[in-house]
Formats: sequence, C-alpha cells, structure tokens
Amino acid sequence: MKKLFLVVLVLCVAVQLSMAEDSKPMTKVGDKALLFTLGGLGNLSAGNYQGGLGFQYYFANKLALRAALGFTMSDVTVKDNVVPPATPGPDQKTSTMGFPIAVGIRYNLAQSNAVVAYTGGQVSFSTTSTTVDNPNHSTTTTKNKTTSTVFGVGVFFGVEWFAWNNISIGGEYQLGFSSTSGKTEVTTNGTTSSFDAPSTTNFNLGSVNAANLTVSVYF
Repeated sequence: MKKLFLVVLVLCVAVQLSMAEDSKPMTKVGDKALLFTLGGLGNLSAGNYQGGLGFQYYFANKLALRAALGFTMSDVTVKDNVVPPATPGPDQKTSTMGFPIAVGIRYNLAQSNAVVAYTGGQVSFSTTSTTVDNPNHSTTTTKNKTTSTVFGVGVFFGVEWFAWNNISIGGEYQLGFSSTSGKTEVTTNGTTSSFDAPSTTNFNLGSVNAANLTVSVYF
C-alpha cells in the first residue's frame, strides 16, 4: 500500500512540475499565509507550525514577518487505588501549562519560476509550568512545582515551491542558539524549598521542522 502511495505521489509531483510555470509565487506587499507542518509520507497530516499557529505577512516586497504562537494546558487526576482495608491517600493532581512563541523576519533572495529561495532570522521564547499536588498520594509533600524557560535565536535559509496557486511547500535549515533555565519548588509540611534547575545552552544546525515540510496557504 505504501509503495502504491509513493508511486501516486511521484506522479502527482511530476504533473505539478510540468505545470509549475502556471503557479505564481506570492511575495508582494499584503500577501499573507497560514503556516502548517506537513507530517512524513508514512502518516500525512497537517500540524502545528513550530509548536503553535503559524502566520506570515509581507509588509514589503520580498520582506515578510512570520510568527508562531502556541498554548497548551492540561489537568490529570490520579486516584490512589489501594487494596482495602488500607486507607487511600489524597488524589494526585497534575496541571501543566505551556506558552511558546517565535517571531522572525524573512527576506527573499531569488526566484526561479515557482521556486523562491529565502533567508532570515528569528527569536523564540517558551515557558512551561507543571504543578503536582500530593505527588505519589503523599500527605506530607503536598506540592511540587517545576518551571522551565527556553530562549532562542537563529538564522535560517530555505526554499519555497508554489506547487499550486495560493499553496506552497517548503523546507529550511536553521543555525540556532538556545538557553534553558528552570526552578523547582517543593512544599513539605507547609514549608516550601526552592531549587534551581541546571542551565543548558545549545548550538545546532538542522532542519527547523525535523524531517517534515511546511505548507503555506495564502489568502
């Protein structure tokens, strides 16, 4: 089945390449697009762009502002399933909240028919907070709270292929730097202790969306 899918995909790409000259890149003032991450061939799906909702807007010819904004929140409650006559402890409740954001400027270097090469830079920031009430159903340690923050900057280079009018497929590489810091607070018998998490820094060169592609829908 996968082989058949790949054959059909190759044929579709070949047809689109023959029609590429009819597709017009949208790179002028006022052009805007929603950005999606396209999953791999084994499981095609449109997902979050860099962890959130992706948007791009051309504020000048060849110059675009792009941004990704995300938000996550979850609550999980676990009951203490002990065997009677043992007395169950309090419910363990875990709450997580995250907020990632990335903002960048893109400049188009060159255009050949339906293909656009571009470069640019971006900054990113994300914060995640996880609170666990009554960890392991404990009656003494009543709360653990962990907060982590990641700050990053990077430069990128990529290509965008307008396979259809108003729809493009692209990929890019990014050279980036990121710094991570955090803190953990433990409350035991009403007393709270605070610990700094190890700070880490990373330099990396790689694909922004791993092995995935970016789909841009212009409107």
